Amino acid sequence: MENIFVCVDGSDYSVACCEHAVAIAKPQNAHVDVLYASDTRVFEMSMVHDFLGETNSVPYRGLMDQIHLAEKAKASIIEKIVRHVFKKSDYLDSMNFYHMHGFLMDIVEEFESNNRGIDLIILGQRGEHFQNFKGYLGSTAERIIKSVGTPCLITGEKYRRAKEILIAYDGSNHARAVIRGILRTKTFFQGKVHLVTVESDEKIKEAKEQLSGIEVLFREANFSVTAAALKGTVDEVIKKYIVDHDIDMLAMGAFGRSGIRHLIAGSTTVKLLAKANVPTLIYRDES
Repeated sequence: MENIFVCVDGSDYSVACCEHAVAIAKPQNAHVDVLYASDTRVFEMSMVHDFLGETNSVPYRGLMDQIHLAEKAKASIIEKIVRHVFKKSDYLDSMNFYHMHGFLMDIVEEFESNNRGIDLIILGQRGEHFQNFKGYLGSTAERIIKSVGTPCLITGEKYRRAKEILIAYDGSNHARAVIRGILRTKTFFQGKVHLVTVESDEKIKEAKEQLSGIEVLFREANFSVTAAALKGTVDEVIKKYIVDHDIDMLAMGAFGRSGIRHLIAGSTTVKLLAKANVPTLIYRDES
């Protein structure tokens, strides 16, 4: 992993995003780009178009200049906070801060397509306007998860060192991408790995055999690992396991072949991930 891209917006999640970025980047000597995006499109609309046409007045004259000045001032404050996080970790020289105007997805895609590329995107569960809406995954985070091919780390409000990592495995290509990703970045993931799959009664035996083979791979890579094939409703089982085993991070595929897909694919169980309050690492198979 060489290049990490962090999205910040001034919410409480921004500091946690930066702290996770340092924790992942520093052991691998990776570069970090931190972005604050100002999306001012809503202010550029003619909100009272009919009224303006009749009165020939321009009540919003100069408004955009004021908004841009306010965004510039806000970006300056955010940059100071970001630089403080990286400086206290002695990693400031490996970070660049950007303030750009436009739609976040467009900017992310632009960074993805440049020569340096992106190996990991980090952003908060919710944005600054919805950080108090506990139990919901923000629309920006959900949109990026569904749209980009790059692995994403969705953080909570507080940084958590990944000592206990739960991999929700369902045998799909996306789940196998999680396994490859964790094994490649073992300089960061030095904690205990929990391999968990949730299956029906008739498939439990096959699931256990699959996990046994994966468990060997992790042991050969000097990971501490445990595996469990469990029965039940996917979201309930995963949530209970996170609580019972004090899990610090959840890792899973963006999509899957079974019920685990619904944890990401926009159903109400997306809210469960936010309620679990653990960072969630999401991989997509691009082979």
